[in-house]
Amino acid sequence: MKNTKFSVITGVAGTIGSNLAGELIKSGHIVYGIDDFSLGKKKNLEFLNKSKKFKLIKCDVSNFEELKKKILLKKKINYLWLLAANSDIQAGIKDGNVDLVKTFMTTKVSIDFFSKYLSENSKIIFSSSSAVYGNIKKKINENIKIYNPISYYGEYKLISEIYLEDFSKKKNLKYLIIRFPNVVGPPLTHGVIFDFCKKILKKKYLKVLGNGSQKKPYVYVKELISCMIFLSKRKTKFKIYLCGPNDTGVKVRKIANEVVKIFKSKKKIIYGKTSYGWKGDVPNYNYNVTRLNKEGFKFKKTSLQAVQEAIRQNKTSLVNEKN
Repeated sequence: MKNTKFSVITGVAGTIGSNLAGELIKSGHIVYGIDDFSLGKKKNLEFLNKSKKFKLIKCDVSNFEELKKKILLKKKINYLWLLAANSDIQAGIKDGNVDLVKTFMTTKVSIDFFSKYLSENSKIIFSSSSAVYGNIKKKINENIKIYNPISYYGEYKLISEIYLEDFSKKKNLKYLIIRFPNVVGPPLTHGVIFDFCKKILKKKYLKVLGNGSQKKPYVYVKELISCMIFLSKRKTKFKIYLCGPNDTGVKVRKIANEVVKIFKSKKKIIYGKTSYGWKGDVPNYNYNVTRLNKEGFKFKKTSLQAVQEAIRQNKTSLVNEKN
């Protein structure tokens, strides 16, 4: 047990957090998962209920005093996974305080609180986003320092990155920032596939936000977890990595057509008129993942394959719920 790795995951009840917890436990980690269940769901963690290597703590990681009351660790953390963030897009658009608390404060307070449990050999892994770039026209790589987020979510992800970098340098801590593209796969909690699959079953037609020309890269959650764990174990040359497949992404119009096809539906698809889905949505972006590939990791699924697999999985899940 001396060599057993100890991981703490914030936002453990979300799509990424729950999958990450499962994979880390399979590889021998002891995992403490933290969530306040304002966005994540307990049912996402049911498969871990019988594991002696998993401990679930209900706690708001944006509240320092609550963390002090509920968490007292007896050993150092090997990996601190900062995944807690706002996933309620519409709420974040309407009120900037949502992302201030759920995206930035969850990160800042977690770093401040858990730093005392970190050693020089520990590593902080932060889940960031393509949203930090905003509406950038060129292909994105890690050397591009043009940041112009057009959403509160993107703004507070960027501020979180800056805080983590500054804090880690002052405290001599190891950290890694992974900027995700669109992540799909079970358990889906939000996003375009989640939305389309619900609509195709409940609505008379499939209404698409925007004109369908929006085009972005997608990764399947299981592959994303493999990438995160791969990078966390390595002595990486860089502190920031973009992750995604080697393609230009998938258009929303194609995703809508795939949903209709996989659900074997005859419902009509109705498109909006704007080039974006909602205020704050970045309609098009493209990752250059050369740095990740040179590190030794390549995604096997293309963006389209990730989307197709996620639709099939969500269809099965919705049918089972109905029955």
